[in-house]
Formats: sequence, C-alpha cells, structure tokens
Amino acid sequence: MKIILEPEEAEKIFFDALCNSLGGLESYYGFQLEYDTDLYYKVRETGDCYEDVLMKILRCGGKLTLNTKGYLQDKPIGLKEVHNRVQKTTSKHLMDAILEQGDYTTGDDVLQTVFFKEVIFG
Repeated sequence: MKIILEPEEAEKIFFDALCNSLGGLESYYGFQLEYDTDLYYKVRETGDCYEDVLMKILRCGGKLTLNTKGYLQDKPIGLKEVHNRVQKTTSKHLMDAILEQGDYTTGDDVLQTVFFKEVIFG
C-alpha cells in the first residue's frame, strides 16, 4: 500500500514529530539541530514554541540540518524534503501519525525518515 499525503498533512505530521521526538534525537543520540540563527530570530514571534519557529524557517525557504557529530553526513532538509519524505515513513508509524495516535517512537521514525531517508537507529 502506498500513502500519498497532501503537503499540509506532511507538515502537520513533521511538526508533531518535532514536538514529540526532537529532544530524543538531541539528548539520546547526541545530535544537534542546526539552522540559520538570523532567520530564526527574524521569524520568531513572542509566544511561539520552538517547533513553530522551526516550521516557519522551513516555510520561509530555510533549511534544517541534523548534525550527527560525524556519525553520518549531515544534509540539510527543506520543506520539499518534508513533503516528499514524511509519506515514506514505515506504514505502522505513518498510520499512527495520520490517526493522531503517535508517540515518541512514531515521531522518531518520522524524523529519521525525513532527515536520513530511512530509519537507521532502532
């Protein structure tokens, strides 16, 4: 079965994954999310959560890079990669995300798929 998502659906799933699992990629795996800090402060508004600002960066044409500290080659992603890669998440986790029944593992699977094109860890 192949699931094709509308861009807005892919963005919502990616946003949920950022909210649920980005901290794990940073603390558990020791990775660091990088972006243009000038753009970060330009798009940030009072009251925005961190993940909202990250999505604004992507929507403004900016990139996010998951720095793996030399473990893998770091490749920046933009909104195009989010739109194309979220739907390539493993079917179980993609269905959990679509049905809003996801958890940390679901988000981790989505983030790995978007940043690395596959699940590498776990």
